[in-house]
Amino acid sequence: MIKKNFSKTFSSSTEDSVSIQSPIHFEHSKPIQLISIFDWDDTLFCTKYFDTFNLNYSDIFSFKTSLQDFNPYLLNELKDLENSIINLFIELIENNFEIFIISNADKKWIDNCLIHFFQELKEFIEENSIKIYSAKNMFSSITNSNYWKKKCFKKVILDNYKDNNLEIKILSIGDSFDEKRATLNLRKINFFNKIKVQFIKMIFCPSAISIILQLKYIENNLKDIIQKQSLLFKMVIEQKNYGIEINCNDDFEEEYEENDENEDDNNKEINNKEENVCINLLNHFLKKKKKVKRNLKI
Repeated sequence: MIKKNFSKTFSSSTEDSVSIQSPIHFEHSKPIQLISIFDWDDTLFCTKYFDTFNLNYSDIFSFKTSLQDFNPYLLNELKDLENSIINLFIELIENNFEIFIISNADKKWIDNCLIHFFQELKEFIEENSIKIYSAKNMFSSITNSNYWKKKCFKKVILDNYKDNNLEIKILSIGDSFDEKRATLNLRKINFFNKIKVQFIKMIFCPSAISIILQLKYIENNLKDIIQKQSLLFKMVIEQKNYGIEINCNDDFEEEYEENDENEDDNNKEINNKEENVCINLLNHFLKKKKKVKRNLKI
């Protein structure tokens, strides 16, 4: 049940189709627990996109300045993004998912983002007891950053669920291969009756609008995604002659090596293509507005 009077709000940045669907149903004999895990930076919060505006976070977080001093379009994009996150969270909760946010960022960074950019989302998170974890704060003193997410994912699941008779189904959503490795690693947990995982790879270096489109796609197609047998999915945003097309494609590269140090390097070409799509997508939505100069640095 959604706490307080939160209801879905439709973005001014995208055309939304409204459909009423029944909650996701599974045929099973054991009790089942549905879990969703979200990354923060460039999955829910458009961090790299924000960096292109050269914002002074210290001044913002100390209340010395306001976003309104920087760019008028940013406020509208942020509000639409906040609404999109809440809409997806509502859809998940209505379908009996418990939600966790697990980030490699410092917890203070996430807290400040919520306080200064996402006040309504902050209230929603608090009212619905959504837990936020910093893998960095928890594990930086004992291991290197390559293992923070893997250790944190496992600890969060085992700390929050004590019934070994449960069937666990986890939907993990993030923009990096750290989340992919951490999600697949959860299959090694042998405490529960059964554990199934799925991972959705968000696009690299997203603008606010591209995150909105991805979250809306997941919201509208949640039932279909969850009922598929595939472990891995990849969000794809493409420019077509008729406009923008977004899809969540099956990714069949399910095998991975425990210490695959080359995986991120092997995906640099893919990431560069995604970066170009994001820049083009941004221009697509700003074409009727005054263009803003940005120096995108990755």
